[in-house]
Amino acid sequence: MCELENTSVKTSVTGELTYASLQIRCKLIRATVQGHRLAGAGYCIAGSLIFQQTQSRLQVGTPPAEVAIDDVGFHYPKVLDVYVVAIQLCLHDKDETHDDKELSQISGADGLLLIPQHGSEDIFTRVGYFSLPNEGLHILLREYEAAESKTITII
Repeated sequence: MCELENTSVKTSVTGELTYASLQIRCKLIRATVQGHRLAGAGYCIAGSLIFQQTQSRLQVGTPPAEVAIDDVGFHYPKVLDVYVVAIQLCLHDKDETHDDKELSQISGADGLLLIPQHGSEDIFTRVGYFSLPNEGLHILLREYEAAESKTITII
């Protein structure tokens, strides 16, 4: 779903991280996060993830459908335009054990929520993440198939 092309890390002489970026080849999917309130632990929100191309809406806020916003200052209700980047499909076998059996069932997808850095079309900043169950996967995959692949930098 996403391919790492390059990394860049710069540190000071003391070892302090001064810059880091990932360059990935991926498909950007425009979406809107509508957060109504916090839901559960961390920064998971209750609300909707709306894919802008088809206006398909996923309700989020209870596991396994989660959207988390990194910003502790995120106030509710809130609407945030983002780009969704699917990082991985989650595979689990049918009885949810993880021994030597071949994994055969897709159970969802995980990825990042990004916003453009200073209006750029190629440089983005992470603002959150998502985890979708199999029930919402068909919507994500439909959007993913329609999107064009491009190389972006995440800082």
